[in-house]
Amino acid sequence: MLPLKNETITLDPAGASNAASRQLVGQLYETLLDWSTDEMHLQDLVPELLARQPLWSADGRDVHFQLRLPSDPQAPRFSSDRCFARGVGRSIVASDVRNSWQRLADHPQGRALLRGRIEGWDAWADDHTRPAPQIIVDDAAGTVDIQLTRPQRDFESLLANPQLAVVPAECVRHYDGSGPDRPAFRNHPVGSGPFRLDHAHSTPRIFTLLRAEDRGLAVRAGLATVTLSIVAAANTRLLQFQAGDLALFYPEGEQLQRLVTSPTQPTLRPGLVPEHSQLRRFSEPKVNVLLFVMKDPGLATDPDLRRALSLAFDGPRYNNIIRTIYAGQAAGRLLPPGIGGSHGEFIHPFAPAIPDLPRAQALLRGRSERIPLRYATTATALADSEIAILRNAYAPLGVELQAIRDNNYFSRITQKGSSIQAFSVLIEADHFDPLTFFENFTCEGALHPFIQYCDRDYDSLVEQLSATPPAVDTKSLILALERRLGETTPMRPIEYPVLWQLSQPWLTGILRHPISGLRIERLRVEPSLSGRERFEAVNHASIGAKDEF
Repeated sequence: MLPLKNETITLDPAGASNAASRQLVGQLYETLLDWSTDEMHLQDLVPELLARQPLWSADGRDVHFQLRLPSDPQAPRFSSDRCFARGVGRSIVASDVRNSWQRLADHPQGRALLRGRIEGWDAWADDHTRPAPQIIVDDAAGTVDIQLTRPQRDFESLLANPQLAVVPAECVRHYDGSGPDRPAFRNHPVGSGPFRLDHAHSTPRIFTLLRAEDRGLAVRAGLATVTLSIVAAANTRLLQFQAGDLALFYPEGEQLQRLVTSPTQPTLRPGLVPEHSQLRRFSEPKVNVLLFVMKDPGLATDPDLRRALSLAFDGPRYNNIIRTIYAGQAAGRLLPPGIGGSHGEFIHPFAPAIPDLPRAQALLRGRSERIPLRYATTATALADSEIAILRNAYAPLGVELQAIRDNNYFSRITQKGSSIQAFSVLIEADHFDPLTFFENFTCEGALHPFIQYCDRDYDSLVEQLSATPPAVDTKSLILALERRLGETTPMRPIEYPVLWQLSQPWLTGILRHPISGLRIERLRVEPSLSGRERFEAVNHASIGAKDEF
């Protein structure tokens, strides 16, 4: 049993924008490319639905994809379902790719993934009476050809996002929510992934996955059955793990501090979990940042104020209290470790490892009046601690923090008349490439409606990075982008989340996908390591995780 985050879960790839949905979708469907499962080459993209790597034109705008043909013994197939003729799953064809990608236009989160990327996509996504985007398919040949709006070094990594998984159009039409035997497709998935949903034993809070038996892949190893469930309470997860009912879970907060001896040399305290339990720590492709709303006249025209607020931010106290020293590591640049950055790099010129109060005060010297700062956060007990940390950090600067407590503050920022000047947000990768972070801060990026930051010099650097072929070293461009963000200071990096995983001694094959999380299809049970007889007869695992994967 894998306790999922208590959030809205969809099993339709097009709408799978949260962690729990992506975890499930990643097991039920497949994408054209995916990240390698070879532990020596985890950052290599390999064909999944494709027969070979994509072919690119010399100018980097035209891309040719070759699917495996039905005659190939390893050609992927959709799992059998009554939505197909005679209830038998069929081979994937090129038009399935086009149909699946075009469906993204009707899902706000999915639409953003391809916006500005494929020629004709934006105009058609906004108005379906316009000419369709340049996605040319040949089902007989198994080919897909697209034309991009510009060279995009990160396009291949985007293709490994579970939201771009391929679905059968006839099943989407069949499962339209019109009756009990025709639930919405988001609740009745039909894909080609390593697992299929066991509808008879699944509920909105419990998902039972069965190993897909009718796939074209030659190798079908691993667990035959996996159960995932929403288990919100941290103590319940721990108790179930202690009893041996959970294969793994993700401890957090005070619970993590009780179980682990040290954040720097992590070992488990004896007697709290089954002997020989395995503890692992993962860096996540995420970064928590402090953002300044540049449409506010006071902040937009006062870079010294933004820089002073960044310098005085008390990162160590924030990490100790808000994230705990176990669950977060101080950030000194935008890019998280493993996706262009590494721990201990403080490249942002106004984001030191410890607060630099003298330098911050020097930037504001001579200002006699107190400076108000309207900071938005949630209405929670943890937010009260966050407010106290910021208030204490900024008081010596003559800055008076005015807290706006609202669980829906994010939607308020874009409203006319909003007085919010600063807030923090967690930026998560939607594909494993530095551009997924840098593009947020462009003049047309995802954060622009909220902070109104627009720097054409920065945008030019992003365009250069996007047009650079993957084989070319981009370290200098990446550093230039990081420094430009630091100099203009629309943001201040705070911390990189760290994920801790605790698993039973009998669970092997543990590997994580950079976007969708735990690779359930790789898990194995080794009964000889557990001493538990029930695993000798049943190849089944109940897996536990924290609220997020």
